[in-house]
Amino acid sequence: MKNLVLRDREAIIRGLTPYLPPGVAPMVTDLILALPNLDLKIVEPRTRRRGDYQFKREVSRHQITINWDLSRHNFLITFLHEYAHLIAVQKYGNSIAPHGKEWKKEYRNVALPFVLSGKLHPVFTAAFKHYLVNPYASSERDTALMDACRRADAEIKQVNW
Repeated sequence: MKNLVLRDREAIIRGLTPYLPPGVAPMVTDLILALPNLDLKIVEPRTRRRGDYQFKREVSRHQITINWDLSRHNFLITFLHEYAHLIAVQKYGNSIAPHGKEWKKEYRNVALPFVLSGKLHPVFTAAFKHYLVNPYASSERDTALMDACRRADAEIKQVNW
């Protein structure tokens, strides 16, 4: 298990860079550092989930876990998905539906700066923007988004985009 429970911005950026699309590690790092009681753990792959969010009451810390074997764009989608859960719970409490209107709203709010940044592959950006209109509980259900992830990740490998 890889554990990025770090508070040093540059160390977090270096640790996240291999997992994310080029140029977005600083943006993800800023989200992590905005919450001083957030731990991000990059973990062994699980078959039933790509990531999860939990609040650890015994230590008063938020925890997001993400499988280490995800493609760069899937890693970003998963991080933003789980981060949106955290924000939704903070804003609206535990009684909201896990993937209900509050979560969808927060997911869009968290993801919008990434969509508008110009740092993501254009094919991925277009598909992700469309997906965010009404995101599913599992992004894997959106075949256009998954295809865009594959195409963008393949181009990163080929061209060092």
